[in-house]
Amino acid sequence: MKHPVGAQMNTNLNMLPVLLKVVHIHAALECNKNAQKFSKMLPC
Repeated sequence: MKHPVGAQMNTNLNMLPVLLKVVHIHAALECNKNAQKFSKMLPC
């Protein structure tokens, strides 16, 4: 059974905040690692 395009778009829009949150957390962790590496606070 194929989903209509509208339902697919809806699913993608619902997933977007989750994906953004994951990316943001990942970026923050990377920035933390870099800040520790250089022994100074980097603008995260």
